[in-house]
Amino acid sequence: MEAMTKSIETQYQSDDASVLRSLVSNFYFSRAPEEAAYPIIVFHMVTQTSDYVNTDVVNTFLVQFNIFAETIGEGITLISALDTAYQNKTLTLESGNFLVCRKAVVTGPVYNENIYQTTVDYVTMESRSL
Repeated sequence: MEAMTKSIETQYQSDDASVLRSLVSNFYFSRAPEEAAYPIIVFHMVTQTSDYVNTDVVNTFLVQFNIFAETIGEGITLISALDTAYQNKTLTLESGNFLVCRKAVVTGPVYNENIYQTTVDYVTMESRSL
């Protein structure tokens, strides 16, 4: 999981994610500090999913991006920027394996304590080097 987390963070620093970086105050793994300025994105690696193909060649995992924004419009703009950065992108792992990201589900926005939260799930398929 650590290698996958690193590849997602590396993609965030890529040219494909330049618009995303310009729109958010920060991008966090697992948890943001309470004093974080909005909008932010927090991503989680969800464990291996059994709903998808798992073989010696491909493993699938769910990556969940939580967008926290002050307006619905900010959230919608960030969904589009996430797609530009991650949708159908190939991310290389240190092992030589690679991930392909495909958007699966968007949930929300949910309004709670003056913040809109939208969740965007991507299925990542890890192809193992043979």
